[in-house]
Amino acid sequence: MTRFTFGGDKTWGRGKGAPGSTTILAENQQGFDAFAAKAAGAVADSLKLLKRVDGQLRQKSLSDKVMKYAQRYFLVGKTISPADLAIMQEVIVKTRNGLGGNLVMKVGVEDAGTMGFVNGKRSGGAAKANTKSYHNAVSSMDDGVAWRQGAIHVAGKYLDDREGVITVIHEATHKYAGTIDYQYFLSDGETPSGDPSATFDDKAKALMNADSYAWFIMKVGRSYFGSYNFNMFSE
Repeated sequence: MTRFTFGGDKTWGRGKGAPGSTTILAENQQGFDAFAAKAAGAVADSLKLLKRVDGQLRQKSLSDKVMKYAQRYFLVGKTISPADLAIMQEVIVKTRNGLGGNLVMKVGVEDAGTMGFVNGKRSGGAAKANTKSYHNAVSSMDDGVAWRQGAIHVAGKYLDDREGVITVIHEATHKYAGTIDYQYFLSDGETPSGDPSATFDDKAKALMNADSYAWFIMKVGRSYFGSYNFNMFSE
């Protein structure tokens, strides 16, 4: 078992009503020195995106950008029903509140292809008791089963580009909102994964899908930042 024994707090007081810290843990001091600031930056950018998208979903008239990406990632029709909109808002609010609290992120060198994960535990249909300060209980959006969620893990090599932010948001929706992995998207953010057996045609599951939220938040959120530096992100 990997031991994350090197770490420290990187950010404090993320804004009015959301005091909190990001504690970065690494496998060794070299890893902490290399990745801590980048990981904290990915969290800060994720929170900015979540805040912006939360605000956009509360507008009386949803923008063309919101509708475009809602159709792509959540398979909604030409309009978003109040029920579907409520699901999207709930996931985004829970994710934003979770990341805005006292967050622990473990950054290390993971297996090839592993961008991030959250260790979830359940026993006998009920979540295991919390034993760490960063543990939280959440019910799966799919079957309602309770899980105890651990720290968010992110592979350090992805923190240099947009994949780090996407991974943080993806895993945070698992941890705080109980999303599932119904389908992944390739790096263009449009194409479902290359698994020929995979499908992306179920709206109910799309509204639970972690990667749908990660890409929707990235695409919609960055469109409203103006001069904020998201020039690395393509449409």
